[in-house]
Amino acid sequence: MAWGWGLMGTEEELLMQAEEEKRQRAAAEAQIWPQNNPVGTETTHTLTPRTWWDDTRDALWRGVSDPSELLKMAAGSTPAGNAVLAGKDIAEGGNALVRAALAGNVEGTRDPALQIGLAGASVLPIFGGMIRKEAPAIRAAAKEARAAARAADLPAPSAVARAVPEAPVPHPAAVVEPPPPVGLMGPPEPPAGAVAPRGPVEGVPVPEPPPEVVVPPAAAKKAPRPPPEMYGPSWRPLGEPPKPTPGAPTDLPPLGEGLLYDPVKAAQAREGATLGMTPEQYDAYIQKRGEQLDPGVATLVKPRAEKGREGTMAGTPNLRTMTVDDALVASRAEPHLIQKEGGGYVGAPHHIKSREQLEAQRAKFDASVAGGEGGADWYLRVKKYADELSGRDPVAGRQLAEELALFSAQSDPFTNLGFAQQARQAWVRGEPSPRTRTGQQAERFNAARAAQEEAIRTGQPFPNMPEGKKTGIFRQHMDISALMGTTGTNDIWHARAFGFVDPKTGKPWDKALTETNHSWLDYETMLAVDRANAKKLGGRSDWTPAEIQAAPWVAEKAKSLEKRFKIPKEEAFSRATSTYPDYAPHYTMEAPAEMKPGGKTGLGYGSMTPEEWQAASRRVDPGGLDPTFRNMGMNQRAVATGATGAWKERGKPAEYNPVDVSRPMIDFQGSGAQRQVHPGTVAGLDAAVTMRGLNDFQVGSPVTMWDTRAGSNARSSIRIDLGRGVTEEEAARLHKLGKKYKYDFANTGTGAGFLNFTGQKGSQVQRVLDKKLAAEINKIVPGAVLQRAAPSGPYANFEDKLNLANQGKGKATRMLDQKLQAAEQAGAPGMVKSLLDDPNEAVHTQQNLQRLMASGQLGVRQDYEKWLRLVSELRLRGAMEYARSVGYKGLPAVAGGAVLGGGLLGGQGSTEPGA
Repeated sequence: MAWGWGLMGTEEELLMQAEEEKRQRAAAEAQIWPQNNPVGTETTHTLTPRTWWDDTRDALWRGVSDPSELLKMAAGSTPAGNAVLAGKDIAEGGNALVRAALAGNVEGTRDPALQIGLAGASVLPIFGGMIRKEAPAIRAAAKEARAAARAADLPAPSAVARAVPEAPVPHPAAVVEPPPPVGLMGPPEPPAGAVAPRGPVEGVPVPEPPPEVVVPPAAAKKAPRPPPEMYGPSWRPLGEPPKPTPGAPTDLPPLGEGLLYDPVKAAQAREGATLGMTPEQYDAYIQKRGEQLDPGVATLVKPRAEKGREGTMAGTPNLRTMTVDDALVASRAEPHLIQKEGGGYVGAPHHIKSREQLEAQRAKFDASVAGGEGGADWYLRVKKYADELSGRDPVAGRQLAEELALFSAQSDPFTNLGFAQQARQAWVRGEPSPRTRTGQQAERFNAARAAQEEAIRTGQPFPNMPEGKKTGIFRQHMDISALMGTTGTNDIWHARAFGFVDPKTGKPWDKALTETNHSWLDYETMLAVDRANAKKLGGRSDWTPAEIQAAPWVAEKAKSLEKRFKIPKEEAFSRATSTYPDYAPHYTMEAPAEMKPGGKTGLGYGSMTPEEWQAASRRVDPGGLDPTFRNMGMNQRAVATGATGAWKERGKPAEYNPVDVSRPMIDFQGSGAQRQVHPGTVAGLDAAVTMRGLNDFQVGSPVTMWDTRAGSNARSSIRIDLGRGVTEEEAARLHKLGKKYKYDFANTGTGAGFLNFTGQKGSQVQRVLDKKLAAEINKIVPGAVLQRAAPSGPYANFEDKLNLANQGKGKATRMLDQKLQAAEQAGAPGMVKSLLDDPNEAVHTQQNLQRLMASGQLGVRQDYEKWLRLVSELRLRGAMEYARSVGYKGLPAVAGGAVLGGGLLGGQGSTEPGA
């Protein structure tokens, strides 16, 4: 990774400053040398004592920004630099720094490299942090030097400005404070007899503490950030591993002694997993979760004051606290019709002055209900969608309804869903957003999630998110865990359907409703339910308040869309009825799990059929969800089962295997041409599919976004939507058809797709579709919906890394290690913690072990078997910690596997970093 600030100077500037530096060095030599450069840290420069970090800053000034290159350029200056140079890679050089530090020569040193090594930290990430810390001061110094050069009317910069060897330049002396120990396990234990220094090191300046920051009252209201323990220790390469603990095993039991090392630990590792539950166990699990919930209406946000209103509804019964039957009885008495002086009713539209006008408005509303009857099931479809996304879990269902309600004000379902996904994914990544649509909404979301997670952790009653009059009932209508609401959702559309307009301009209503407006609408909605049932509208007498509100909402919105976009009435109605499940595909990525191991791994189905192999270990829990993404807290569509994947190995015929497709939902940032899936979410998903591919021994493990809203020319691939997976015959025929057009076949959760790597633009692909391809596709899969799309997403390629010929090189685990680090650095520490501590992966790896035994393939890849055994009883985090802290023979890795260059998979022997 490189940090590029464009720091550079002209050759003349550098030489000019060099002379001044010589003078400064000579003057300071007697004072600095004895205290700050003890024997062992001096450099090869002769002008004045210098350290590894001094050389590094010079290189940084000259424009070099890659940490690896900076370390190499500084190598040879000090024993620390030599240690880096001697290493196979940066991390191994860092281990040498630890040894050098613990061996002595550290009294009084100011070499940050040694201090970092002594703290047990990884050199490379901290080194990058040091560079970032120094950058502003170095940039300022460079700017001043360039300004001085311009003032002196020096020649223009030359082409060799970056290459001025042995021409050191002054720069601000920055005090680098040694960072605290970081890493998966904390600092390594020193060898017996070694004593690590405590407190400040002699000769190292101790920086003054920063001034106390007084947080103003407004800032104190900022939404809480999850505590550090929410996402656990940082995941970074460690230093030299400690010696094996006395009495700890240095080898693992042979497979002949059983599949697991310690069944008791394996049982502990599985605690909390939904994977592997029976349907009865899962029903008991969600029942227990539901017992934490309050089924009633959530705490209401304090309503805004109503200034200058006439009349009051004090004493009018609150329908929202009643059952539907009781609310119907109460509404028939019409206690809400309170006359105002001068005519009209409290809380009613301003133009309704008499009983006749009121009855005319009611008749108009009833006609609107009849006109939107086809959209009355809006909430029923949303509840079905919520049931799917939550896996019937009442807690997850409550949180989903809350977040959708929170961001619903003046948003269509597509935009509403987008904001909700942004807030949730920021929380899932472990980096809650301070602003999602507004700062207030983000604060409410983050505060509620923090309180709810604490309640779940401690077994306390589940606190509801504070809600308003509109969002509270809207949430209740969508909440799979809540009692049915007794009124409609009083938004601007419902208000317009009842005749509300701006009293000053006469334009459609677009304001917040007052308390009296809400009360009046609640009563009128219940009376409309009563009239619809009495008339048996649509041939039924079981209309609900949610349906009475949804039907005219759809009708009014359809009219607005028809007028605004000049579209046919049928199209406008179709758009108006669209809701969250209709837009969910635009926020969904797909992670197919083709469970057959790659052909070159040495493993296959063994004695099992493909169906038996898949059934023995799947990534689907009894709620129909992928437990990896459930454990992360991500929204996800139900796993699409019954799909077929295609794989073509060079020189062999194509294979068609059963596939399950997981469908995690994601968030976007930016808009227009800058719109993209949030990089932190992508990095977290990349780490997830890499872990999954490794644990399932796959040739490749992708997660793909089929973006049908990208720019026209970017949408050069084709998505074939069937609403189901393709059969093996359909997959084979589509695969063959795709090859005819030089397109690659891909499976999706609801059909298939053609990936286009020919360089064609979207407009060209559209012409191909129109000419013949669309007809050919529909001949194979009649009724398919074809859409051009821009597919994107990470792909974990294991074809070489898990090859039987490459066992012993640790390539696969090295890649997983890198992906975990990259995800944390990209701002997804919460997703990394979920992967490291997921009990479901312990269940899945144990199932994979049992499947190997049942298929007669134990002993074919002992490295894989031992890895599965470790994850089975220690989870992913524990497997890594065990390998790094103890070390053992027989595990496919360098003993200890402590550094990024080593690996936990691939056999013994090689310390080669691998690809």
